Amino acid sequence: MGNLNAKSRKKTFWELADAIPPILARLLACHKSDADIAKAGGLKLGRVFLLEQMTDWEDIDLPTMRRYLAGCEVDFCNDTQMHKIKMYLGLNHRMARQPAWKKLRLSPRWQNFYAPLLKRYRQSLKTSNHQTYAT
Repeated sequence: MGNLNAKSRKKTFWELADAIPPILARLLACHKSDADIAKAGGLKLGRVFLLEQMTDWEDIDLPTMRRYLAGCEVDFCNDTQMHKIKMYLGLNHRMARQPAWKKLRLSPRWQNFYAPLLKRYRQSLKTSNHQTYAT
């Protein structure tokens, strides 16, 4: 996973894809159900179940990636949206903090879905040899 916080230049689509894996896209889409994501992205529900557990985009074809991100309402080409995600994740150097994931913690699905998903995402950060931001 890449580093969104480097200041030197605008990140490329692929650098953003590296920094925001499917599992993080799903965590950011906590306002949507799996069924909502499947419908909005034109994916089968079972495919969403598989994608939301993945910690990288390896072995995912571009059309599937595009549909999943559309379902999650994550657009790497939307600078405003990427800025909001960066701010939420605490990547603004003036706001040295970690995301509280408040919406996730308040969800009735926290215990059985979001907590294990967040744990899996955090574990992937520890075992990855890529630089990324801490959560």
